[in-house]
Amino acid sequence: MSRRIRIILAAGVLIVVLVTVCGYYLYNHSVDLGNHVISVVIEPGDSFSSVADKLLAEEVVTSRRMLTLAARLTGIDKKLIPGRYDFTGRNSCRSVLDRL
Repeated sequence: MSRRIRIILAAGVLIVVLVTVCGYYLYNHSVDLGNHVISVVIEPGDSFSSVADKLLAEEVVTSRRMLTLAARLTGIDKKLIPGRYDFTGRNSCRSVLDRL
């Protein structure tokens, strides 16, 4: 295998590793609300996009893209249950999706 091909493969592997690490960080990075309680209401018929907008506007999560991507990959975006969700303490995309 030529040196050029090895360099290209190594760069590709490095990019995959960096994207994976960044994704893991964004998925698990938490926002500390402390004792403050933030309520988000999901109405019947709300899209996941509108719920993600509410969560981002209330600063429950820091990455709308990561929340939406993870919800799509896990199917949670299609299984929203209407109701009131209270968030307090530390919250990440992961913990928010677990609750939804």
